[in-house]
Amino acid sequence: QKLVEQDLVLAAQVQLAFLPKSSPACNGLSFYQYYNPAQQIGGDYFDYLELDNNRLVIALADVVGHGVAAAMFMAKLSAEARFAFASISDPRKAMAQLNDRITALDADRFITMSVIVLDKTTNKATIVIAGHMPPIHYHADGSISEPGEDIAGPPLGIMSDVEFDAMEVILQPGECLTMYTDGIFEAPNKTGEQFSINRVRKIIEKAKGQVKPAGEELIQSVLEHIVDCEQEDDMCLVIMGRNA
Repeated sequence: QKLVEQDLVLAAQVQLAFLPKSSPACNGLSFYQYYNPAQQIGGDYFDYLELDNNRLVIALADVVGHGVAAAMFMAKLSAEARFAFASISDPRKAMAQLNDRITALDADRFITMSVIVLDKTTNKATIVIAGHMPPIHYHADGSISEPGEDIAGPPLGIMSDVEFDAMEVILQPGECLTMYTDGIFEAPNKTGEQFSINRVRKIIEKAKGQVKPAGEELIQSVLEHIVDCEQEDDMCLVIMGRNA
């Protein structure tokens, strides 16, 4: 029993080593990230990848399941995603290759994933989605939209040779994109009521494009919602904003 405990602690440390230690230092951009597994180790994942020609990849994913198996799968995803997005410049083709690599593992597990590739020169964000919720785009005029909803492909790991589609948005000053896993909005309180995507949207709207306040308010609200409850699922949140 003690050995298993020690193994879990080590596995948790190894897993955290796969996640970014800090936000990218990009002129004119702000970031907020939050990661909290339900058990010692989890299957949620996020990453920042700075590519040449001034591009930044922000990836967020949810491996179905929890615990050691999900964490090992997440580690494999991390390596494969870095390879795919660094070596293939078209994000749609990179996601397709990543899907082929994950499907080839025959692991009977699938992964939902959302990727944003930001061209820092033009502020054009290209969004590619595999079975995940689209990011929430806060617009400078105070409205929100969820770009990528209608172009989402299937989750990774179900079948190979899938073609993915992309959606492009221009990130204007004062705007932000919010990516999150279902552990955030499905978090139930004592009576079983879920936090809901609607509350996530409202908090993003209220923060008016301010990245850190939006992230802190959202996490604080979720934690208050589940007070006195066991956290049921891994939680992961990444917000990227262009400074006003």
